[in-house]
Amino acid sequence: MELFYATGVNTYIASSFGMLYLGERYFHLDRSILQTLIYLKLSIAGLKKGG
Repeated sequence: MELFYATGVNTYIASSFGMLYLGERYFHLDRSILQTLIYLKLSIAGLKKGG
């Protein structure tokens, strides 16, 4: 069970860094916009996990 949980956490972390990379390099978004998007992504992921 711990391995499954750790894999899920690593997936969320990797996708967050992927979103940061794409947002900065390809979409040229401001850092404040990216911070907001990543915060919302992690908040929704927490709601799915907890609910």
